[in-house]
Amino acid sequence: MDVRVPIWQKQSPGDRMICYCFGENEADISAEIQRTGESHAVERVRAHISAGRCACEVRNPRGACCLGDVTNAVEYLRQLNSKTRAHP
Repeated sequence: MDVRVPIWQKQSPGDRMICYCFGENEADISAEIQRTGESHAVERVRAHISAGRCACEVRNPRGACCLGDVTNAVEYLRQLNSKTRAHP
């Protein structure tokens, strides 16, 4: 089977797609953190999951839910942004 989308774990950090169902990506999450000091990506994905809108087994190359990946990415980007602010 051919993969139709880039696999985020194999891409360089910065603009990687993390949630294939709802379009959450590093660039948007980072911009949200820079703008507001936080990201609600995890809450957005959870809301979609609760509403039964995800199709992880089809859209995510791993065939599994990405919520853990989104959670880890938000934390990583939050830490990265706090270091950038502390050391201009």
